[in-house]
Amino acid sequence: MIEQDGKVAIFGRFTLRSVTLNQATESPFVVFAKVEDERITYFQYMEGTFATARTFRDGGTWTIRADPSAPDPIQV
Repeated sequence: MIEQDGKVAIFGRFTLRSVTLNQATESPFVVFAKVEDERITYFQYMEGTFATARTFRDGGTWTIRADPSAPDPIQV
């Protein structure tokens, strides 16, 4: 956890499990918040959504295209 001038950042990892397929993965996360007068005035949460989605995968390949102009998509 890092705090400076009412801005707080928390970094960590957690394990989640898909109940449907009973698959687990570890995902990084970060929380960013702004605090004024002892109250949170801004809150942002980010996690590894690909890691979360992977726990629902039952086979086959995924095609991921982060850059539409790239010649070849990523096969996962």
